[in-house]
Amino acid sequence: MTNPAWTQALSGLVVNISDDVSLLQKVLRPGGLHPKHPLRLNWEAPTPNSEIRFEFHHLADDIRATQDAPGFGSLRRQLTKNASDFQNFRYELRMAASFARSAGQRLLSLGGDHKGPDIELTAISKHKCGVACFRAADNPPSLGETSDMLNELAMSLLGPISTAPGESDVMLEMAFPSYPLSRDIFSEMHRLLPKAWKHPEYACVFGASGTSVVRHPYPDSVGTNRRRVRLRARVPVPVGEKKRLLEKITEKIRKEEEWASRYKGVPIFAMEASSFGMFLSAEDLREVIGDQSHSFATFIITKAFFNDNIDGTGRHLMERIEPAHRLQVGLNIGIETFGASIQSWSEAVSVKVDVA
Repeated sequence: MTNPAWTQALSGLVVNISDDVSLLQKVLRPGGLHPKHPLRLNWEAPTPNSEIRFEFHHLADDIRATQDAPGFGSLRRQLTKNASDFQNFRYELRMAASFARSAGQRLLSLGGDHKGPDIELTAISKHKCGVACFRAADNPPSLGETSDMLNELAMSLLGPISTAPGESDVMLEMAFPSYPLSRDIFSEMHRLLPKAWKHPEYACVFGASGTSVVRHPYPDSVGTNRRRVRLRARVPVPVGEKKRLLEKITEKIRKEEEWASRYKGVPIFAMEASSFGMFLSAEDLREVIGDQSHSFATFIITKAFFNDNIDGTGRHLMERIEPAHRLQVGLNIGIETFGASIQSWSEAVSVKVDVA
């Protein structure tokens, strides 16, 4: 069987690609999923990028770490059948694998579509833990529209870059005055970008509506032979976005309290921070965490994001983890985000976090 196109995407991975492809085909059968399923779309992408390849290798690692746990079949059904909530269940799988990989811990069960904890484990400190997983990253439709506009702007610059001379290492930072982006603001930026590229003597160009494009040196430039141009967009976060997230988190906690209040162990609330609100911190959640009406002893706030490798050779997935305790119970729990395939991209370097 021919390997999918994503296996050819440029990356620094040194892995046995066929093992990961075989595992994903056996467990998830991406090619047979609904045509609009995120897994199938990426699996069959004709021109995938290295981030898609990274995600598939990471997914294979996570499956290896969790597939023998009770409840894996239920979670697999949700991953394959529930396309609209795929990312939510993918977060459950990612957290379960991160717990399972940490030495001195044991993964007890996965919830999948069953009531109760999404994950159960025995922590390093020997506490039995039940974990509720929640992605606060279910962003409003306007964010998807903004993302589409930004992608269109990026594609519009390909022509000027290929035909007009310019610097080999440069970053153009687009600044927008408001959110969501209007078509007028979009059109204005569409005119500014080529001007900013064609005139390197301008440190900044401004539009009449408050838009601007600022020229910066390429981050972590190492003087490669490639022409590298990056676009960065600065879009203001609406005042109500943090309030919206806090309301959704409170609603989720109330729902999970049904099992957490009766749990014979340590109930934990794990939350993936919003892509739009960026890093929603423990300080932002102080009132929610300290609320005495719920039973969760510990909150774990995570944020996975792609960041440039410092040597300029690729983009690496990183994860920020911030614990916050409501109750001090002597808990020591390990989180190890990456498995063998992904570690090989970073020359077998793995970062483990113990949440004590």
